[in-house]
Amino acid sequence: MVALRAILLVGLLCLIPINGYAGSIAFRLDLAGPVLTLTHLGDSSAFYPMVFRMLPDGRWESLSSAEKTKNPAEMTPGTRLDWNWSVRPAHEKFSEISRIQPMMVRFFDQAGVSFGQISFFQQPPVAQVNLHTQYRDAELQISAPQNSSVLQASWLLWPQEEGISSIDRAVNFTQQQPDAAFFDWKNSELKQYVATGLGQPAAVLLHQTPQGYRIQFIQGGGLQGRQQRSAWLVAGSWFYGLGVSLAVMATVLFLFARFMRKPLQSQSQTLPLNLKNRVRKNKRGKR
Repeated sequence: MVALRAILLVGLLCLIPINGYAGSIAFRLDLAGPVLTLTHLGDSSAFYPMVFRMLPDGRWESLSSAEKTKNPAEMTPGTRLDWNWSVRPAHEKFSEISRIQPMMVRFFDQAGVSFGQISFFQQPPVAQVNLHTQYRDAELQISAPQNSSVLQASWLLWPQEEGISSIDRAVNFTQQQPDAAFFDWKNSELKQYVATGLGQPAAVLLHQTPQGYRIQFIQGGGLQGRQQRSAWLVAGSWFYGLGVSLAVMATVLFLFARFMRKPLQSQSQTLPLNLKNRVRKNKRGKR
């Protein structure tokens, strides 16, 4: 029983959650005339935030701060910051890209890792035909469509993310964001490779179709989340599985031990009774 209790104790200890709480960082953008307001909706601080808007040629234009004082280095949950929204030239103002207006908020987390989040003022409908995509290390591989008449061209939008590989040296709190990539599928190779960073970020494909733009979401490789975990946090799922296995094994052994003890207990209870009956029979036989 001592060994059984030890197994059960170890199993219960392994079931104790050891995952660190990472928190969340999310934003909302509100445009009112010449001012764009950024609101922090998450529960963890963001550092050195910057707001970008995508221009029709694929460049990301950084917005200037509209705050009277210098933007704080730390943006705490619930904080609001204002940015200047300048009017673009007429030939850009009425473009399809300007109508849906892709936006990006870039920031650093408390570990000094740079991230970005993409949103739209008017998000296009979800694409019915998607391209095959796959992350390989720091590159995103995109396969060309089988029918270029359905998907004529595509924009790739992504926040450049390098994961914790960028904090093995002194952190430079400046945002580096490459231009969006444009693919004309009538004249493109079968596969395209884009260096999006070791963080393997979540990205977006904007497909030009006869019906207008359609959006395809590309799930991030999740590498940046695993990179920022310590080894004992990475092993958390392994310990949890071990705990479940030990707990199940301990329960089975406990039930088996109880099952094996029942016949012994019943036998020890009936043996004195049988002996007593035999003694009574012997007494009657003597009389």
